[in-house]
Amino acid sequence: MTLRAPSALPSRPLRAPSAPPPRPQVRLWAECPQEVSHDFGASPLCEIEVKLHVRNTSRTTHLAFDFEAAGSAAAPKPELPAGAAGAAGAAGAAGGPPAPGAASAFAGVPSLCTPGGQSMWLGRTSLKREWLEPGEVTVLTLRAAVLGAGVYLLDGYRVSLCAWRTDTSQPEQPFSPPVACPLPVGTAVSVLDTTP
Repeated sequence: MTLRAPSALPSRPLRAPSAPPPRPQVRLWAECPQEVSHDFGASPLCEIEVKLHVRNTSRTTHLAFDFEAAGSAAAPKPELPAGAAGAAGAAGAAGGPPAPGAASAFAGVPSLCTPGGQSMWLGRTSLKREWLEPGEVTVLTLRAAVLGAGVYLLDGYRVSLCAWRTDTSQPEQPFSPPVACPLPVGTAVSVLDTTP
């Protein structure tokens, strides 16, 4: 029996298989006052500052995230009767609808209404591809607004991971589809009307 040497394999460069995307490691928590006092007679709009902390808990992976407040650009903005700031506070507190054809007190103010119209987000309502280094924390300062006294659950936003990389010199790898981050328990705030 004659043994033959194995034939030579064709020479071609070997490529390392692409690494699978890392398990997302982001922690979110929100801070805002538990109680806010506001004079709705003097100003129909009560703003509440919400600080959303986003932390990359990975020790080795850079992560990029998108932030978006609930609602859409087409969501209607609250309408207030012209010159009736006090009535607006009362209508908001009672949960009544705005007067038809009323002038908007928010003309030109970027905002998004939450699905129930209970509160709205003012100012920056979205952020795209914000990168976090391993272990880094960033704080997004958000502004919610309400039109009357009551207890409000300020949870109308979402955060999703859109890309990752192992080093800043490496090309980014997209998450496809983006990975939704578990949101913190909704932050409740009690708004008190101090109108004399």
